[in-house]
Amino acid sequence: MKIENNILNQNAMSLKANPFLLPIIALMLFSFSAQSQVGLIDSLKSELPKAKNDTVTARIYHLLGQAYINSDLDSAIAYFDLGLPVAEKLKWEKGISVFMSDYSTVYSYKGDQAKAISYLEKSVKFNLKPGNERNLSSDYINLSTSYQQLAQYQKSADYLFKALDLSIKVKDNYLQGVCLGNISNLFFYQENYAKALQYALKHLQLSKSMGDDEQIGHANLKIGNIYLAREMNDSALVFLEAALGIAKKNTDRLQEARTLSSLAHAYEPTLLRKMEILLEAQKIYDAYFPDNVSAVSNIGNIGGTYAAMALKDSFNRFTVSEKKSYLTKAKLYLEKALAAAKEMEDPENISEYADNLAQLQEATGDYAGSLANFKIAKQIDDSLYSQDIKNALANKESAYLEQLLQNKNELQKLELQKYWLIGAVLFSLMIIISVFIINKFRFQKQAIENKLKQKEAEQITKELLHKNHITESELKAIRSQMNPHFIFNVLNSLESYILDNDKQTACRLVQKFAGLSRLILENSTQSFVEAAKEWKAIMLYTELQAIRYNSSFLYEFKVDYRLDLRSIYLPPMLIQPLVENAILHGLVEQSDGSKPMIKMQMEQSGDSVKIIVSDNGNGLNEKPRMNIVHSLKEQSLGLKFIKERIDMLNENFNKPRASFKLTNNEETKGATAELILPIWTGMEIREAI
Repeated sequence: MKIENNILNQNAMSLKANPFLLPIIALMLFSFSAQSQVGLIDSLKSELPKAKNDTVTARIYHLLGQAYINSDLDSAIAYFDLGLPVAEKLKWEKGISVFMSDYSTVYSYKGDQAKAISYLEKSVKFNLKPGNERNLSSDYINLSTSYQQLAQYQKSADYLFKALDLSIKVKDNYLQGVCLGNISNLFFYQENYAKALQYALKHLQLSKSMGDDEQIGHANLKIGNIYLAREMNDSALVFLEAALGIAKKNTDRLQEARTLSSLAHAYEPTLLRKMEILLEAQKIYDAYFPDNVSAVSNIGNIGGTYAAMALKDSFNRFTVSEKKSYLTKAKLYLEKALAAAKEMEDPENISEYADNLAQLQEATGDYAGSLANFKIAKQIDDSLYSQDIKNALANKESAYLEQLLQNKNELQKLELQKYWLIGAVLFSLMIIISVFIINKFRFQKQAIENKLKQKEAEQITKELLHKNHITESELKAIRSQMNPHFIFNVLNSLESYILDNDKQTACRLVQKFAGLSRLILENSTQSFVEAAKEWKAIMLYTELQAIRYNSSFLYEFKVDYRLDLRSIYLPPMLIQPLVENAILHGLVEQSDGSKPMIKMQMEQSGDSVKIIVSDNGNGLNEKPRMNIVHSLKEQSLGLKFIKERIDMLNENFNKPRASFKLTNNEETKGATAELILPIWTGMEIREAI
């Protein structure tokens, strides 16, 4: 199910960052939480007849539209339509710019990001002039938001880091906080939850320093969603309940609905409670924000939850008729959400709801519809979560941090120059001595720096050579893992199921093969990957081999309960050759009539992890027959690659030594491969790289 992690999809030129406020009305707007919406709007309307000139009139129209923007988008547009001609008649550039931003916010809420971007581009033209840096930063934030909704993450990152740089220059903490929150969202959508949490916590800290309840609520919601994505529901509940309390206190119904939608996921095991909260959120959306992008996400979540209530009722809490009703409702909500996502041209939601609908159709026997929606979801996912996009985002962050460091160094140089000037005036008699000492110091420092640079260059050369060895070894492992022979056999198996009209098995085989291919391609780009992803790839590989050989052998996977596979890292494609050799050499060509069996175990052994692959096949001593010579050749190459990579790991990391051994089983038939690796954490991997 999709966890909603909304961007602060609000115009950054809101009540707290808007130079367009009337002095008289500003007090009313900032005390909005203490008034009803109707009372606020009535107060604004009563100011219209008192307006002494067109400038004041335009401002009131702007504020009236802002008051409606979270409840009635059509009324908001109507007031902006009244105010914009007044500003244009006055040739008031700042006013025109603000109305362009207003329109962009409305169309962003409606999901029409193309229109939102067109209005923002007009606003940017006005705000490029000196003195409009705060407004320009706001426009960049909103452009980033719209491009993020369109899944154009590189453009989104470009504008967001520009906005952050401007907000720091003008010392606007509010805009800086919004930027930090949106950067967190960019990393969240790329599933880099560590970075997302890092920026969200910065956003929360900055908001608390300002005493800004609204932004504290947004930051708490963001952090709660990150913990939900990491399946840390207890931690998520703390932040989500804090966000909900702030939203209710401020009578912010949109934020309340968004928080409820996220809070529902924290009750995932209790589906009835989850559905109750989602429906509560939907009541708010239907009453106040039916056209909001977040409402579509909530509808999709309701559909997915109904499907889970019907298909995952392991305790039989619901009757057959109730489950049938839930399936009907699930299909209705998911189709509604998918249609809305397509209308809004929201690729991420299209992917999510197409995938959910495909699973529902598969469970109900609609295999043709399931395959069609699965293809839609996979095609979009491949474009949304590509490694290129992740690399581009990382590069943007690195460039921004480098620029900050450069700015800091320049400020330090200016401070140093100032002190030297003061010293020159006060101690003119010591200038000659000071110059002599400084020059001597500079020469010595330059000599030391040259030696250090030379040593650093030598060290970098060694590291590059070592990394090249690792890359070559990994590429060999990729070729041995996805060899053409294996792909050919899987496709042959798929063809036979299709000819036998076994659509369900064929569909399962396609999905497993696609999942394995994607995991291998993702893992192959990294020197280390999450143990959970690597273990999943091994399981998929074994299942496909079992299908390939018509279930001629049994298999079993066990993981030590003490191991958290999401928090430790393994070198990718190091275990697979052991599984392949056990199947091809030990099981497929087994000489007696016993049922072949392969067992894969992962255990914690002190500060190391032990991977054991055992089989009850022919063992190591039996001479191979002629028809498996090719398999034995693959085995020897696989063992050679494993030993090469273990040697490199032991050389590169100051950890308990990795080791590998392959022995015959003493009491039973077959052979056992034992691979011992240090336990690497994410922090250690980043420091090593």
